[in-house]
Amino acid sequence: MPTPTTARRWARHYQLLDDFLGVFGDPAVTGNPNLDDLREGKPTVLFAATLERSAEHDQRRLLAVYGNSRLDEESAKELRCLMR
Repeated sequence: MPTPTTARRWARHYQLLDDFLGVFGDPAVTGNPNLDDLREGKPTVLFAATLERSAEHDQRRLLAVYGNSRLDEESAKELRCLMR
């Protein structure tokens, strides 16, 4: 049985992987759409880290597009480029 500390680490790693696949994953492989997290504007570590390290003009673009329920593939591609 894992210790509570180990279980928390596993949970964090799982969440980071889930967040990453939610943006960059191939829906044919993961079985999940890769626009949902972007359209929902989920407050993920990935998004927070991107926002923190981005230039001001990129931050404005991220905040304007992230969470748009009508986000199209072209805008999603732009977000993914900023998140790399």
